[in-house]
Amino acid sequence: MIEFKNCTCMEGVEKLSSLLSRLSVLRRLLSSGPMRLLIEICNDLNEGDIMRASYHYHDLVHELLIAPSRRISGNLWKDYIVSRLLDEPNAFSDMAAKGERDEPLYNAMKTELLILGELSELDGSIIKRWIAERLRDIKLKPRQVRDTISLMSSAAWAGGTHRPLPSDEPQLASLPQLPGSLNETEWLNWDYPEPVLDGSYIADEALEEVYRRLLSKADWRSMQEDLWNFHGAYGSGIFLKYRLFCLSEGGLEPVSEALMPEQDNLTFFEQQRAVIVNNVITFLQGERAAGMLLTGGEGTGKTTQILSLAHEFPQMRLVFVDSRSAGECSELWRMLKGQPHKFIVLVDDIDFEQDSFKLFKAGVMAGRSIPGNVLLCATARCGESSLFPLRVHFTYPPLKTFIELVQQLLKREGYDVDYDTVQNACIDYKAAANEELSFNAAKRVMHTILGG
Repeated sequence: MIEFKNCTCMEGVEKLSSLLSRLSVLRRLLSSGPMRLLIEICNDLNEGDIMRASYHYHDLVHELLIAPSRRISGNLWKDYIVSRLLDEPNAFSDMAAKGERDEPLYNAMKTELLILGELSELDGSIIKRWIAERLRDIKLKPRQVRDTISLMSSAAWAGGTHRPLPSDEPQLASLPQLPGSLNETEWLNWDYPEPVLDGSYIADEALEEVYRRLLSKADWRSMQEDLWNFHGAYGSGIFLKYRLFCLSEGGLEPVSEALMPEQDNLTFFEQQRAVIVNNVITFLQGERAAGMLLTGGEGTGKTTQILSLAHEFPQMRLVFVDSRSAGECSELWRMLKGQPHKFIVLVDDIDFEQDSFKLFKAGVMAGRSIPGNVLLCATARCGESSLFPLRVHFTYPPLKTFIELVQQLLKREGYDVDYDTVQNACIDYKAAANEELSFNAAKRVMHTILGG
């Protein structure tokens, strides 16, 4: 098939129409903003509406500029095509992530890659040339108005009448409105200098190699197996970008890793921590691990213990579920089951008498079981459930342990404060705060001693 850069205007419109009509696996691509505008431009050129074609061109540039595509190729349009292929979930990437190979779908993707590779070669300068070429055609070949005889014949066939034109001179149809200029400098091109891998994806190490291979090939069909292996190892859609999520209205929303606490080495829960970590290691090794229930009073660090695992085990994914949303987990299981990762799902501050938990438990007991790549965890003030065979309890530390913790915090910051000063500060804090002693409380006492 002739390349876009060598196509005349109408040849290019025909080629684009042919390529887009053949999309099947990635057919949802046709409903995206940039692609809809490209289709509009084709229709405008086909109809000779140059004003609308130029208007839609600039709309398309706007969509490409604001699209969440990474700047990897030096061309806005190619960035968009690559982003839609890799970042957006589709039937092929989801199938690869599950590890379930359907041959018709697998083979259909080869044709899709051929189409996308050809589409990626389109450029703003090519479309501008087509618009200018169509404009010249219209100026050189104005349309002739139908003569009196043809108009009278049409009227007669329709059962009406038509008065003859007053003149025998041929009449020219008025030209469509035309843009005042097609100057290259007034039309933003799609090329830009110095591509940069902006943003940060969890799968970046492998993605960079996929980008390199795609951008170095004229025919993308050879990338079929590479893409299959990539999605099989790193998942699809949102799971390529993030490790931490929260369940929101049945879907997953990413959570910034900057918000995740790191486990502090100075803690009075070493034994509990060891039990949790050993269970997670068992899970990550593919062995059967027990669902965990962390119990204890407010501020004992139950939630922090689980969230901090994301730093300790970077290969793990974590989903945070509010206790009120526990009843919505059936759809969550479906989403997580279709990915190659290991997930910890944390249901925070659970109330065993809450309707949402009863609904959640009933669903599990009815056979809608938790996938094998999910380890279920929960935090609660107290209680127990058969869903969580492993229970880890956190208690508030006695005053003596609390004082020692504050001293350790001070020494780590480079301050050597005598025991009596620390003890008095801890006693004063406990009396004034009227709350149980916790790790966060120890940090507040340290800042008080330092005059913060």
